[in-house]
Amino acid sequence: MSPLFIPIVSGTVILLAIILTFGAGKKALSIFPDLESVNVIFREKGASGHCNDSFITKAGAASGVLEVIVTDKEFWTRTGLFFGWVANWYRLIHKIELNQISKIERKNRKKVRVYFNDEKKGLRSMTLSLKNSEAFTKAIGIEVEQE
Repeated sequence: MSPLFIPIVSGTVILLAIILTFGAGKKALSIFPDLESVNVIFREKGASGHCNDSFITKAGAASGVLEVIVTDKEFWTRTGLFFGWVANWYRLIHKIELNQISKIERKNRKKVRVYFNDEKKGLRSMTLSLKNSEAFTKAIGIEVEQE
């Protein structure tokens, strides 16, 4: 066996993993238009959160990698290209019309739980940790309930 066999195979596997990761991330994030084409009211990078659908999605929380955006018509949660496929698997990639948001609960100074209607799954929720939760709730434009 050639002494280059293991480095070549390892390099090929790593390259394929990188290509698949970025490809899946790009596909997951393809639902979002370019930011310059929308009216952004609120934007925060480095947010954390989890979807409350199941134990698995709660355990798959994103820590400091979410980007939360509120436009004049929609609420988005997304992440960078590299983590896009993971965030999508844990149901953290969302593009929700503002009129689909039914309730926001404030859990503490930084944490909010957003309830929204999904056409396929009914009422769903996600919990977000934001640096500026006050500006976020103001941008959404509905009354916030205290938990």
